[in-house]
Formats: sequence, structure tokens, C-alpha cells
Amino acid sequence: IGVNLWDGQQRGGMNHRTVMRPAARPSAGIRDLFLGAYPRFAPACQAVDEPGLAIIAVDETSGRAAGLVKLCARVQRPVAAIVGRHDQCDLFLAGSDRLALRQLAVVLGPVESWAPGAATVRYRVLDLKTQDGMIDEEGRVLRGLRAEGPAIFRCGGYAFFILMLGDPSDWPTSASDAWQMMPERVYFDELERCAGGSLP
Repeated sequence: IGVNLWDGQQRGGMNHRTVMRPAARPSAGIRDLFLGAYPRFAPACQAVDEPGLAIIAVDETSGRAAGLVKLCARVQRPVAAIVGRHDQCDLFLAGSDRLALRQLAVVLGPVESWAPGAATVRYRVLDLKTQDGMIDEEGRVLRGLRAEGPAIFRCGGYAFFILMLGDPSDWPTSASDAWQMMPERVYFDELERCAGGSLP
């Protein structure tokens, strides 16, 4: 796991309880958040030449890239990262008290080979029983998903982009080109939030 924190987070401070407040309207669309943050995270992602995932958080209010976790796939064993406001989380995000102390778990499944083009990257994103869950691009509230390609969702005051690593050509210089190249998001085994916040 490789971690980059860019939004002034300091580990070892107070991990205050999660505060429930009325939801704030995001100031920018998903595409604009991606384009604005791309120059910050693209070089770190382009440098990775083995299969894996980049978990990128962008602050919805400021539009700044807040952090990045790179998960590199392993043969015969999964790799995981925890996202949250607790300073021991892998992707530690302290900019919004709407984010739970431990909000998400991202579990990258094992691969059978590291050969270029042969590694199929499969992963799950699981909400850790938070109040609000995560909201996909179509406005659905989800408790979890499984994917083999990119994922984009919002939760706790951040936009999250989960993107594939391993092919430096997937990271062009232009943010607009990178957005155009991104395949359609397809999720499997979605866990939608039911009335009262429970799982189906």
C-alpha cells in the first residue's frame, strides 16, 4: 500500500466523533472535480507499472485532491485499505466531520498473473455501516459494490475515484483526455440502502 496525504492531515491528533449535519450541496460536478485534481494525482499513478488500484479522494467543497492510496495486487491474497477520518486509516481524511471515523473498506482481490494485459483487477467497496452510505453518479445510495473497472461515488464530503493502475499510458498529460478515456462504470453485486438505513 502506498499512501499520499495532501490536505494537511496530521496523524496522532484527536479523533472526534462523527457529527451529523444537514447535507451540503457539492460545489462542483464529478467531472469538474476530476479535472481540477488530476494534475495532483496523475504523476503518482503513472509511476506504477504493476496491476492495482488508485483510491483518490477530492474534497467536494474546495476541489482539492485530499489523498491517494495505491493498492498493488498480489497473487493468491487480497489487499485492503480503510478510508476514514481516524488517523490510523490508510486514506486518512480530516477535512470533513461528515466522514465517519472508518467510512469505507476497499478490498482488492488477488490476481493470477502480473503479466501485462493478463491481470484482471477485481475489487469491492464496502460501507462500514455508516449513516449515509455512498452515492453513485446516478444519485443512488449504496452500501457496497463490486467492480472490475473504475468506480466514482461521493460520501462524507468527498468525491472518490477508484481507477486502475498498471499501464502508464492510461494517464495522459491532459485531464480532459483522461476523462474521455475512462470507460463506463459497471458495478456488480450492488448493495443498496433500504429505508431506515439497513441492507436489503
